Amino acid sequence: MKMSKSPDSVRNRDGLPSRSAIGGASNEAGAGFRGAVAAWIISHGLRGRSLPGLGLVGDAVPVVVALETDDPVDDIAVTLSSGFRVLFQAKRSLTLDTRRGSDFVSVVNQWKEALRSSALNLDADRLVLVTQIASQSLRDLRDALKLSRAEVTGAYRRQERESLNKLLASVADLTEDQRQALLRCAYVLILDLEEDGKADAGTAEALLDGMVVAPGEGRRAWRELKSCVTELAQRREGRSIQGWMEALRREGLHLVADVEKSTAARREAMRLAEVAYRQHLSAQVSSIDLRGVGFMLRPLPASLLAPILVAPTDNHEEDARDGQRSLRIEGAVRRRGRVLLLGLPGSGKSTALRAVAGYWVDRPDWPLPLVVNLKDLVSGLAHQSPLVGIMELATRDLASEDQELMAQGIRERSQEGALAIFLDGLDETRERRVEMVQYIERLLRQVHPDVEVVVSTRDAAYAEATSLGFKELRLLPPQNMTPFIQQVLQELAAAGPVLEAYDRDQWVATRVSWVEQMLRGDPSLREAPLLAILLTLLAGERNLPSVPRNRANILSRVIEHIARRWELIARRGGQYRELPVSLRDM
Repeated sequence: MKMSKSPDSVRNRDGLPSRSAIGGASNEAGAGFRGAVAAWIISHGLRGRSLPGLGLVGDAVPVVVALETDDPVDDIAVTLSSGFRVLFQAKRSLTLDTRRGSDFVSVVNQWKEALRSSALNLDADRLVLVTQIASQSLRDLRDALKLSRAEVTGAYRRQERESLNKLLASVADLTEDQRQALLRCAYVLILDLEEDGKADAGTAEALLDGMVVAPGEGRRAWRELKSCVTELAQRREGRSIQGWMEALRREGLHLVADVEKSTAARREAMRLAEVAYRQHLSAQVSSIDLRGVGFMLRPLPASLLAPILVAPTDNHEEDARDGQRSLRIEGAVRRRGRVLLLGLPGSGKSTALRAVAGYWVDRPDWPLPLVVNLKDLVSGLAHQSPLVGIMELATRDLASEDQELMAQGIRERSQEGALAIFLDGLDETRERRVEMVQYIERLLRQVHPDVEVVVSTRDAAYAEATSLGFKELRLLPPQNMTPFIQQVLQELAAAGPVLEAYDRDQWVATRVSWVEQMLRGDPSLREAPLLAILLTLLAGERNLPSVPRNRANILSRVIEHIARRWELIARRGGQYRELPVSLRDM
């Protein structure tokens, strides 16, 4: 059996470790050090702290950490909350050796390439050499660079002057402006990250423990970050602070959710607030509530009306060329991004809008949906920012602390293009619909071009709505309302006393047949699902030998029926009790 050799067994003929073994160990140690440096940076970002020792002031918290980038200085690229960047080169051990081919010369060459590129902000970005084992001459260079940036400069020590001169000699081929820029933005940072729990590694653990992850999990979080960084470096990837939080969560660590403790803790609180918002919105948009027309039935699943279909109004659209005129609404909206949803009165535009928002809310990797009825915004047209007005309405049912966290998340998403805003009922704003269109136009200027916006309206506001320039989709009648009709009648049957001998299924089947017969006989009823729903509710009345036979009679009976039910509610002090219904008498 062939035995594999351990690293210690790989030696040359003199009994010393072979050059390849030394190189392999060095590469491994170097990769481990780079991983630890990146984890140290991420720890500061998660805690919401600026990186020390780099002269950073103001809003300078790491928000994105990328590894093995295409930048001239390519080990670690950090984007700060200010928008400026810090480019790191990580060398576990380094001396100030200016001979050709040395590691220090390699570092300087990368600095020179960065200074010559147009990507570097010479006044605000940083070029950082970070090491753990530094020669004295390199330490002298660190101090000399720091002294060169001081507002009040004292005399250099001899060793500091010599080290600085070595650096300047290495960059003699730069212009004078570039050399001065190098003195402003080049830093040498010495970090002791070798042993967990000690020195700078211990500082990183302390930043995490109890403030980013649960108390007692700081060291494990530190180790998980190092492991994750090493893996991502091999793939030349990076992540935002949110992404690093997800990495910790996937490893089973418990993230702190507290707006006061750290950036990561606030982010976790924001994530939980969004979870609560999604759950609340999902419950709202996934059902159809008939209590508004006087029937105290439990909300019914909106899925009973699926699929909801639309047709593009532009004959030149790709879908039309393919001969496909009916499209599922969720796919049609997602492909177009900004849509004007048109429909007849009672065609189900509000239901369709809520249903498509439900499709978004159940997919966390899709844009976050906000659903608002435009008539609720009318009072704030003149004095309120459109995004703020929509945000407040969409989150008004949340707890106050969640509203504030959602506001921050919505603002961020609005600038990233990660929102979907569903605005219902432009026509319902009546004489103020021109102002409302202008309000929507201001909203579009506030948000990223990728933010998806859907506006629904009847044709009464079509002229004003078209000025938005959105793609148009017209809502089509439901293909099959029988499941919904049947469910409504079953609920009505279950709401009243039924004699044991009475065949409830037969009662439901008879009334389903009545309603379907009416829909077949009058196609206009099928075009307005609201009328079909009201017809179904009428079919559930007691003592009803048959359903009305035309639209006028249906509307007359509906108005009479709703008025009678709400009058009963009012007489009973708002406490609704279902009328006793004897299905045998129907």
